[in-house]
Amino acid sequence: MRGSLDAIERPRKPILDVLPALRYSQLMAGKPSTKTKEAAAREQRLKAALKANLGRRKAQAKARADDGQEANEDSDDG
Repeated sequence: MRGSLDAIERPRKPILDVLPALRYSQLMAGKPSTKTKEAAAREQRLKAALKANLGRRKAQAKARADDGQEANEDSDDG
């Protein structure tokens, strides 16, 4: 097999050169990374903060709308 060529007539690498790299990549792929866990935790924190912020904004908008209606009612009586 040494010196054999592929379809485009390039020298082929022996399969033994690929095995250590394949084993290494499988080992690395099998471990759950801490960055993934950290990213998920960050996403959850951001999601909770966004939900709280949206709730505050809705409450503020409702309060402003209620204040506007009261002001309109007062001016209509005058």
